[in-house]
Amino acid sequence: MNLCEPVLEKQSIFHSYACRKGKGRLAAIGVAEKAARACAWHLKLDIRKYFESVPHELLIFRLHRVFKDPEVLYWLEKLLRGHRSEEGRGLPIGSLTSQHLANFYLGPLDRFCHGQQTVKAYCRYMDDFVCWGDDKAAMAELGWEIQRYVEAHLGLTLKHPPSPQPTSRGMDFLGYRIFPRHTALNRRSKLRYRRRLTTLAKLHDRGVLNQSQVQQRLTALTAFVLPASSHAFRRSVMENHRMPAIGHEPGEPGRQLEQQREQLPRREPQQQQPVQHEQQHRFSCRPQLSHGESDGSLMSRN
Repeated sequence: MNLCEPVLEKQSIFHSYACRKGKGRLAAIGVAEKAARACAWHLKLDIRKYFESVPHELLIFRLHRVFKDPEVLYWLEKLLRGHRSEEGRGLPIGSLTSQHLANFYLGPLDRFCHGQQTVKAYCRYMDDFVCWGDDKAAMAELGWEIQRYVEAHLGLTLKHPPSPQPTSRGMDFLGYRIFPRHTALNRRSKLRYRRRLTTLAKLHDRGVLNQSQVQQRLTALTAFVLPASSHAFRRSVMENHRMPAIGHEPGEPGRQLEQQREQLPRREPQQQQPVQHEQQHRFSCRPQLSHGESDGSLMSRN
């Protein structure tokens, strides 16, 4: 991959965000949030059992068009044909080569979708991809064109029939529910968060984890939900479990500052504070000078 990754990277368009340097999940979420504010309709699609369905022969044919080194092609073919060779389909899940080859194989789909005049915005994260537009009828027709393209040119099938939905109702994408004005956790992510937090609470009650260890694991768990508006949800779940890390989990910087301002004591009006007390407080921390000693000698001694 040290040799192949730069070559495969050149075959990708800008709007592919999985397993690429400078991209990633958070960048894809940001694109989806921006598109939801600008467009009235979205068409979200994904490939049925993508990693298990990639045809070996079609992928090898495309690799021969990109790479010309016989040794590189030999090892790529060996890796592909060695996985479920009797079926002639599939990529080994978890392999670094599979991530890059899976991205590379859907490159033509990216260019097909992004090149349509109906599409105002586009984003793909591995086999999940979304098109945004303003015309419902045109988006519906685009969905059927995408389905025909996926079946005829890639040898794959869509998981669900294409159906455009209004962005105002929200869209499930990468574990979040994206609305035009805010982003929330989707139902599956909330359920997963509750289950893992329940496990942490049980381990703490049994003495397997101490408070510091709970906080460390909670930090990693909370990192996924931070991009969403989830502070109230997180706190309610932790209060139900009486977690020892309440108040120590990471949160949105703006909300943390707001809470800190609420906890600060109110300053008394200026006229209620005696002037003599202010002067005494102001000079109380100044060091006492010995007889015959000046400020300059004190500064030089320090």
